[in-house]
Amino acid sequence: MKRICWMSNHPINEDQQADLHRMFGEDCLVLELPPEGKRIWGNIPPDAGFYKVQYLFWEACRTINLCDLDMDAMVVMGELSMCLAAALWCMENGVSLYTPTTAMESREETLPDGSVRKTNVLRHVLLRRLHYAA
Repeated sequence: MKRICWMSNHPINEDQQADLHRMFGEDCLVLELPPEGKRIWGNIPPDAGFYKVQYLFWEACRTINLCDLDMDAMVVMGELSMCLAAALWCMENGVSLYTPTTAMESREETLPDGSVRKTNVLRHVLLRRLHYAA
């Protein structure tokens, strides 16, 4: 059974979940960050240096005991320097790395007063492999 770690402050959606099972098998285990890990992942201070970001990455990892898990792949999305910290960890630890890709669909609705409401919807397309660990 493949073990996949979903590293993001956003929950995994049904399309992403289906894509993971298609890629890694129906019995793959997908682990998401718990609320505290999501809070850390989604609140990187804009003035933080990369060493601080790496520390915050480790803090998020501790919320799921990542170091104790034998992971096959990690999926990352969110703040770029946090994703870079995850990429470095994956390369150092022989874990394949993926990121979700999306397509934006825009819809316009003309309102009774003549104004236009524009709504953008992001749809999952695929998981892009960034690093493959043999």
